[in-house]
Amino acid sequence: MQNVNMNKQNHFSSIKSKFFLCIISFVVIITISVDAGIYKVYRKDLEEKTSKSNNEILHLLSTNMDASIEALEQNLVYKIEACGIYSALRVPDRQTTFVMNKKLRNLAAVLNAVNLPVYSILLKNSENIYYYSGRTRADDFLRMQTYVANAFPEAGNDLYTGMVQWKSFSDDVSSLYLLKQLIDPQTLQNEGTLCLRINRSFFKTLYTVPECKICIYDDSGTPVYCDDEIYTAAAGYARHASVKQTAGTEWNGYLISAVPVPRKKWILAGFNAKAQILANMNYLVRNLLIFESFLCIIACFTAEGISRSMTYNIAALKEKFTKIGSGEEITDIQYHSNDETACLCENFNQMNAMLKKTIEAMTYNSIQKEKAEYAALLAQLNPHFLYNTLDSIKALAELHNQSDITSSIQCLSNLLRITVSGKSQETKLAEEVVYNQQYLDLQKLISGGRIDWNIFMDDDVGNCFVPKLVLQPVVENAIIHGVGELLENAMIGIVIYRKNAVLILQVSDNGIGMEQSAADRLLDEQDSDFRKDRFRMGLRNIQRRIRILYGEDYGLKIASSAGNGMVVTITIPYHEQEVTDAPIISG
Repeated sequence: MQNVNMNKQNHFSSIKSKFFLCIISFVVIITISVDAGIYKVYRKDLEEKTSKSNNEILHLLSTNMDASIEALEQNLVYKIEACGIYSALRVPDRQTTFVMNKKLRNLAAVLNAVNLPVYSILLKNSENIYYYSGRTRADDFLRMQTYVANAFPEAGNDLYTGMVQWKSFSDDVSSLYLLKQLIDPQTLQNEGTLCLRINRSFFKTLYTVPECKICIYDDSGTPVYCDDEIYTAAAGYARHASVKQTAGTEWNGYLISAVPVPRKKWILAGFNAKAQILANMNYLVRNLLIFESFLCIIACFTAEGISRSMTYNIAALKEKFTKIGSGEEITDIQYHSNDETACLCENFNQMNAMLKKTIEAMTYNSIQKEKAEYAALLAQLNPHFLYNTLDSIKALAELHNQSDITSSIQCLSNLLRITVSGKSQETKLAEEVVYNQQYLDLQKLISGGRIDWNIFMDDDVGNCFVPKLVLQPVVENAIIHGVGELLENAMIGIVIYRKNAVLILQVSDNGIGMEQSAADRLLDEQDSDFRKDRFRMGLRNIQRRIRILYGEDYGLKIASSAGNGMVVTITIPYHEQEVTDAPIISG
C-alpha cells in the first residue's frame, strides 16, 4: 500500500498543469481542425475551379488549333503545287534528282517563310525513288526513309485520301514529321509520299497558355507533341490510362484536363502541376500558421495567467498543509480569487485558529500533568528516605546511648528540613552537595566509621541548578546495595564537572557491583519487577524527573561489573536559571 502511495506521488500532476494543458490542447485541436477543414475545402474548390478553367481554355485552344492546322495543311497543298512538285512528278520521264532536290529546297524556303520551320524534306515517288533536301547527314536521310516506308501499313489508310499525318517518334523527340500522300489534283493519282521534318516548337506558335503545359495525343494515344517540361509525364500518362476527354484527372502530381481536336482526331491535354496550383494556397497557409503560432503563444501566456489565478488558492492550501506536516508555524492564507476555493481558504484559516488553541490547551495540560507527576515522584522520596533513616537511628540506639543519638537526630532534622521545604523543582548544586555531605556524615556515624566518602566538584559549577534530591537516592543505593556488605574500607566517591553545555555528576562505590546486563535492567521500565524493587524505584524516580524537566536526551547511565563496584553517571543541561513551568527540551 505504501508503494502504491509513493507511485501516486511520483506521478503527481498539479491542477494548474492540467488546466493549462486542457486550454492549450483545446486551442490546438480547434486550430488544427479548422485549418484542416479550410485547407481541404479550399483545395478542393481551387482544383475544381482550375480544372474548369483549364477545360474552357483547352476547348477554345482546340478550336483555334484545329482551324490553324487545317489552314496550314491547305496552304501546304498550294505551296507544293506552286513549287512545281506535282508537275515534276507528272512528266513521263520524271525529273532528274538535281531538279527535284531544287524544287524541294524551294518548298522548304517557302514553308519557312510562312513560319513552318522545316529542317529537311524527303520525297518518295510512285516508283520508290527518293529525293532529299536538307542536312547532308546520312542518319537523317535514313531515318526519314524508314518513317516513309512504314507510313502505309495497309491499304485504305487515311493518308491515301491526301490528309496530312503529324507524327512524333521516340528516337527523335526534338522533331515533328508531317507525312502526306501527293495526290495529283488534276489526275487524282497517287504520285508519291512527302515527309517534312519540322521543329517541334512550331506548336508554340499556335497557343499561349501560361497556366498549364500542353500535350497533343493522336488517336492511338501516342504523343504528337508536348512541352519539354512534361514529356516524361505525358508519355507515362498515355501508358497509365486511356487518353480521352475528361474534365479533370489527378495523376502523378498533375491535374490533367483533355478535349478533342475533331478534324485531326487528336486529344489536346493540359497538365497543371498541383504544386504550382497550390503554391499560392500553401503560401497563404504558411502565413496563416505563422499567425496562429503567435496566437498560440499568446494563448499560452493567457492560459498560464488564468490557471495561476484559478489555482493560486489551492496551491496556497497545499503549501500550508505541507508546513503542517513538517511542524512549522502556520499563518493565515491571503486568498486571491473570490470563488469556491476562497471558502476553502476561509475554512482553513478557521481550522488553523482552532488548532492553535487546541495545541495551547494541550501544552498547558501537559505541563500541569508533568508538574503533578514530578510532585508525586518527589513525594515518594520523603517517606522512603524517612523510613530508612529511622531504621538506622533505631539500630544506633540499640548499639549506643545518648550523645550519638543526639547527633544523629540533629543530622536527620537538617535533612528533613531540606527535603520538605519549598515547592521548587530545582535547587542550586552547591546546596545539593551540602545536603549530601550531611547525609554521608550521618551514614558514616551510623556505620561506626566503616564508610568513608570523598566529593570533588569544579569551582565554577556551584551556581548551576539541578533537580532537588538528584544525588541522595544514588548515594543511598551505593551505601545499601553497594558497600553495605563491606566490613571496612567502604568508599563513596562523588565527582561533579561541566563538559560544554552539559553538567555531569558521577557517584561511584567500591562495593560488590553486578553484571552489566543486570545493571542495564535497573533502568528498564518494562521489567515486571520494577515496581517491587525499592532499589530500582529510586533510580527510575531520578531518571523520570530528569526527563520531565530536560527531555529524553538526559538521564542516568550505569556501569558495573561483579566485584568491581558501580559507577552511576547523571547528565543534565548546565543552566543557571531555575526551570519553572515548561521542560527544557534539548536541541
